[in-house]
Amino acid sequence: MSPTSPLAVIALAAAVAAQTSAGLPEPQDCAPQQLAMSGGRTGDVAVRGRHAYVAGQYGGLGIYDVSNPLTPIQVRRDDSVVPVFVEIDGNIGVVYEQIGSRVRFFKLDDPLAPTFHATLPFSSSLFSAFDVEGDVFVMGEGIRLRTYDISDVDAPVLLVDTGGLLNANESVRALRMDGGRLAVSLRSPTNFPGYIHGLLFVDITNPASPVRGGLLTMPGFSGTLAYSNGVCVLTRPAKSGHELVVLDASDIHSPVVLGTAPAPEASSIEIVGDVVHLTSRDLGTSYATFSIADPTQPIQLGHFNIAPGATLSGSNGANAVAVSGDVAFVVFQRPTLGALDIADPASPQLLAQAFGADGARSIAHRDGLAFVADWGELRAIDLTDPARPVGVFRDPLSVGARHISIDREIMAVACDARGTLVYDISNPRSPQRLATIIPLLSPQAESVAVAVEGDRLYVVEDRSTRIVRVVDISQPSAPLQLGFVSEVDIEMIRFAFSGDYAYLTGSEGVNIWDMSVPNEPELVNTLPGALIVDIDIDGTVLAVTRFVGSGSPRPAIVELFDLANPSAPDLLSTLNHSNPWGPQTSVTGDRLIMLSSNEAVFDISDPRHPTLITANTRPMTPGTLYPRMGAFSDGGLLLLGSQDFLYIFDLSPCILACAADADGSGLVDMADLNLVLSAFNAFPGDDEWIAAADLDGDGHVSFGDLNLLVGGFHTDCDPAP
Repeated sequence: MSPTSPLAVIALAAAVAAQTSAGLPEPQDCAPQQLAMSGGRTGDVAVRGRHAYVAGQYGGLGIYDVSNPLTPIQVRRDDSVVPVFVEIDGNIGVVYEQIGSRVRFFKLDDPLAPTFHATLPFSSSLFSAFDVEGDVFVMGEGIRLRTYDISDVDAPVLLVDTGGLLNANESVRALRMDGGRLAVSLRSPTNFPGYIHGLLFVDITNPASPVRGGLLTMPGFSGTLAYSNGVCVLTRPAKSGHELVVLDASDIHSPVVLGTAPAPEASSIEIVGDVVHLTSRDLGTSYATFSIADPTQPIQLGHFNIAPGATLSGSNGANAVAVSGDVAFVVFQRPTLGALDIADPASPQLLAQAFGADGARSIAHRDGLAFVADWGELRAIDLTDPARPVGVFRDPLSVGARHISIDREIMAVACDARGTLVYDISNPRSPQRLATIIPLLSPQAESVAVAVEGDRLYVVEDRSTRIVRVVDISQPSAPLQLGFVSEVDIEMIRFAFSGDYAYLTGSEGVNIWDMSVPNEPELVNTLPGALIVDIDIDGTVLAVTRFVGSGSPRPAIVELFDLANPSAPDLLSTLNHSNPWGPQTSVTGDRLIMLSSNEAVFDISDPRHPTLITANTRPMTPGTLYPRMGAFSDGGLLLLGSQDFLYIFDLSPCILACAADADGSGLVDMADLNLVLSAFNAFPGDDEWIAAADLDGDGHVSFGDLNLLVGGFHTDCDPAP
């Protein structure tokens, strides 16, 4: 290449070369790369060696390294399965998938890469039960019990399929094997009258010829039990609450109640030596331990609550426990894997917890963290490595969180009937709750949306009457109400806020209210337009989404307005919405995201001329089509949220300017320019040829490549913060 001034070459490139697509697919076809998803409901856990296997329901099988219980780390998620329950015995595991109503066997030759083998279907979608012990697998549904030889998990051999062992008014709820003994929990599958609730014992010394044993009836029995060394433990209703029951079931024909003790209703039970470990979904207990050293007098040793002082159902609930040495691994209802130190069973201590999103209907982003919520807990997910999101903060007392707003170092969270929580996020990885703002019309009201605007906080409350409260948070630990307005006085179907202005939709359009004197709002303008379904503001851009025309589905449009003069917005552009069924729109910085079953993302750095980046974003979640509702995008990062998951995408493959990131650094900069200049005018085979410098893929490093650099200079293409 002949010596040429870089500035002269750039100027010439900008002057003579039209911007090309550099071989990128058209925006309608370009699909951002899904890097990860965070969250998902968790139902069960099993531990083998240094790894815990967590059934994530719609979130796959999560594999955690728990060799150091102080730092449990999710190392893999197998999304080829959608398990609700998981059992492991030796090298063989079994998962139950409610979608498809089946069990699947897997082997753990490599604990990080389970290999799945045979599948056995249940005959109905109503789950019953299964258990595995050695080479014997038992499954039950309704009045049927089936036993299999699984010495070859590729080809389980049916030993017996009996419908005559159980009576017509008995239905399997749970199964637990103990050597040649089997305990069968009985419970009505749909609370039909006449069904027996209780516990049936079966002799399976010969699994091909099971023999019915004794039956204990227990009205109200939920079915949860454990069975080990001839001792069976369960919980059942008592005069007040529930009680732990210890049975001598060494003789399956004559089971005997040895002792009882008050206890919460168990969701999971495990017997280790003479200590019983149970989890509960009761409000007052997450996990409890009992001594059965004297089985005639079981004694509660200790208990643990993940959310002390919580008053909402589900805050303290736990679904399952698996014990390994001095550590109990507990799966909580608000999806979390907790590690408890039980060296002293009378005083369980939380060592650590691993968690993802608890839904992400609302997403706020700050310093590489995604703050997310969806009627569950407020959580913060660290996106330093977007392909490995890590939960770093959760507030168990924030159950009900549904909307988040951040401005500078203050975060506000709408938490339904709990009210509005105000946090200091000067250290965003460790937010400090400063105040709680109780709903004005409590208990007939709940906080549904918030907007932090400097020293002013807008709170929307709803249930009996919708109101907008204006709160002074110049001292955020002592919020002071300045005033409020009610739907009795003004229409407020949808709402957005900016500075001293409230943008409240009514039947005829967007009404713009000057709220500088909160108790005396002044209507300063109206943006006409009926059938508004969504409204959002970020910076000086207002997006209004509304239906137009007729038909089914009904077309929808998005109008973008400039709020440089907030009382007189200027219409900049109009777009057709990608989802006519339930159009929602999010504005985040220079991005407009149309939420649907197939999101469209636009670059609105010039909102007069929005540019489509992609219309082909398809979050992959096994077994669920929940709509996305939360969204955020910046640089190469795209976040979408649903009621269960936070989806994390690399958007850079669809950003034209990112084709100019020749060195793959994540930023289009001088290093890329130097690379292209060093190979300028070269063809394959030339000494100067550098394949990475051929940005447009035409086999020639030319002005087309330089033009891409000019157009994309300083573009951030890295999804990492």
